[in-house]
Amino acid sequence: MRQQDHGWLVSFEGISGCGKTYLIEALRSRVSIETTTFVTEVVDREGSALDREIINILAKAQDRFFRGGKPRTETFLLLALKMFDYEARIAPALATEHIVIEDRSIDTIAIYQSLLLYPEKSLEQQLEVAYEIYDLAAHWRRAPDLTFLIEDRFDVALKRVEQREGQRLAADERAILQQAAQLYTSYARNYPSRFVLLNRQTLPTDTVLQTISNHLLSQGLQPKEA
Repeated sequence: MRQQDHGWLVSFEGISGCGKTYLIEALRSRVSIETTTFVTEVVDREGSALDREIINILAKAQDRFFRGGKPRTETFLLLALKMFDYEARIAPALATEHIVIEDRSIDTIAIYQSLLLYPEKSLEQQLEVAYEIYDLAAHWRRAPDLTFLIEDRFDVALKRVEQREGQRLAADERAILQQAAQLYTSYARNYPSRFVLLNRQTLPTDTVLQTISNHLLSQGLQPKEA
């Protein structure tokens, strides 16, 4: 099912508040828009295309994690969003040999939905479910060639989220985020050639950005002209 496209697909992963989107925005000022395409996170979408319609359906649950009581259906709706991104934005950009920067990719669906589908299972069992979801998605669209997993202290990430939204997260929401942080780290070990772990607790922001830039430059990223 996979289209023979070119280019380079890069994704950013990590829990809310880790600084992922901040780093992507900082990266925008460093790269040439003629050779780079950015795909925004689900919650930041605007417009009236099919992706927005799917988001509106999921948003009816009025829940941070789109929990409407039908986790299998919600999993496939979220995967449909990632399929839409690939068909509508990613594949056309890759065909022109762009580097595509995807803010959360199919790994996000794999991680969070494995937690929501089987909250009582062990970490190892949830990982197996996450791999299954990833493999299903990767059968229907191109998986990222390179993924930056952004990590930080959980309390720091949580504080950023609550300051940004002006309210405390519910106990179950905090628990899911903390579980996701743990699951991301274990999950990434299964794909060592693809994942680059960047811990903002130990690395200055400039170092993180330079590391990201160096990886992308090695794949033909063109820096923004001065």
